[in-house]
Amino acid sequence: MKKRTLILAILILNSSFIFSQDIISELNGFKLRQFREAVKNEYKEPFQVNKFDDGFIAEIYLIKPDSSAYVIFEYPNWNKEIIFSIQIYGAFKEINPRFKNIKMGISESELIKQIGKPSNSKEIGEYGKVLEYENTNYSFEINKRGKLSSIKIVDNYNEVYPKPNVCLLYTSPSPRDRQKSR
Repeated sequence: MKKRTLILAILILNSSFIFSQDIISELNGFKLRQFREAVKNEYKEPFQVNKFDDGFIAEIYLIKPDSSAYVIFEYPNWNKEIIFSIQIYGAFKEINPRFKNIKMGISESELIKQIGKPSNSKEIGEYGKVLEYENTNYSFEINKRGKLSSIKIVDNYNEVYPKPNVCLLYTSPSPRDRQKSR
């Protein structure tokens, strides 16, 4: 009886963990795993391209011509034609990131009221601080004036939902499988 109760408790805890994931796949009208071509069709040429040692590529597109607002698309080393992360930057309330009904430039306290308390907050020097949330794929940057200046989403699907470790054993058909039914 105790063993059955323990197994039931483990199943309930695991299922609540799985269902407590908050994975966002869209930001500023673009989706994670969307083709790079969609970005090029919308923004044309990037303002800046960064190539990293690990093979990832980041393309920066301006939202405002003075570069005070921009969006960054990152492409992974295993497939440079799909979006791996999207980050929008700019503390202007007229920028609608289309993310959980929040606007850029709102105060940190207003963000926390709408999204919830972060699980981690780290100082990032001249940029302010980053707020991270457990069991999600998004983070926020709060600038030195205490305003929301950046939202980033990352394709962490394989981390949140790892592939099951399944072994499929192939066996040849048995003689019974080869017989015609009568």
